[in-house]
Amino acid sequence: MRRSLSLALVLLFAGCATLKNSPIQDYVLEVGRQCESVNAVRIVRVDTAGHYWIRGAGPAGIPLFQACMKEQYAKQPFNDWLKAQRGDAPGAMTARSESPGPSPVPPASGSAAAVAAITEWKPGYQWAFRYESPRESGTFAWTVNREEAVDGIPYYVVASGSREIYFRKSDFAHHMDKVNGEVEVRNTPPVRLASGSAGEKWESRYTRETPKEQSTQNMLRTCESSGPEAVTVPAGTYDATKTTCMNTRTGEIVYEVWYSQTVKQMVRERMRFPYGWRERELIGVRLHPDRVQ
Repeated sequence: MRRSLSLALVLLFAGCATLKNSPIQDYVLEVGRQCESVNAVRIVRVDTAGHYWIRGAGPAGIPLFQACMKEQYAKQPFNDWLKAQRGDAPGAMTARSESPGPSPVPPASGSAAAVAAITEWKPGYQWAFRYESPRESGTFAWTVNREEAVDGIPYYVVASGSREIYFRKSDFAHHMDKVNGEVEVRNTPPVRLASGSAGEKWESRYTRETPKEQSTQNMLRTCESSGPEAVTVPAGTYDATKTTCMNTRTGEIVYEVWYSQTVKQMVRERMRFPYGWRERELIGVRLHPDRVQ
C-alpha cells in the first residue's frame, strides 16, 4: 500500500512538472510585469495563445497599460526575447537573421490563387501577433495544425487556443472559425482578402453566418492589391504586398492587410468594426514544420 502511494505521488509530481508555460505566455507575462509597476494594472491570466486578461486601475488605466505594452513590444520584440532565452535552439520562434534568398516569383498575371502559388503551409508553422482595438489589446499565436477536407475541398486548419480557423488551400480564402468544435462564423463561399501579386482587383460576394447569434449577412467587398512596400513590425522589416478592401455598397475602406512572401503570412492587418479599427502586427515567426506545440 505504501509503495503504491509513493508511486502515485511520484506520478502526480511528474505530471505537475510538465505543466510549463509556452514561450508566448512567458513573454507576455515578462512584458506585463514592466507595465504593472507603473499603471496599477495586473495581468491575471495569459492563455497558451498569448491572450491576456488584466485587473485593476479602472477604465482610465487600461489605455495607459495598453500603451506601455505596445512600447515594450517595440523595445524587445518576441524574436529578440526568445533568442535571449534560448539562443538559436531548434524549434525557437525566430526569423532568419541573414538576408533571405530571392522571393519566389509570383505569376505574371494576378489570379485568385496568387498567394497559394507562392506559399505552402506545413504543420508546426507558427506566427505570433499583437493586436489592439478600442475594446482590448493583447497577443496571440497561430499554429498550422493540419489539413482537412470540407465538402471534398482541402483546407489548412490553423489553431489559436480553443479556436480553429479554416483557410482554403487553393487561395487562402477564409471559410470559418470554430471555437471548442462549434462554428462561430462561416463565410459561404469562402472569402479571399489577400493577394500575392500587385495590381490585382476582384469582387467578393458571400454570406456571413454566425450560428449562435442566428444572424446572416450578405456581404459585398471590392479588393485591390498594390506594392511591394517595406513594412516594419516588431518581428522585423519585410517587403509586403498590400491589399485594400472596401464595402462596395458604401465605398468605405473596411480592411487592409500586408502579406509577406518571406514569412508566408500577413505582417500587418487593419479591420474596421462598428466600435473602431482593430490592428494586428507580427511579433514573431517560426517556420519549422511538423513541430506542433
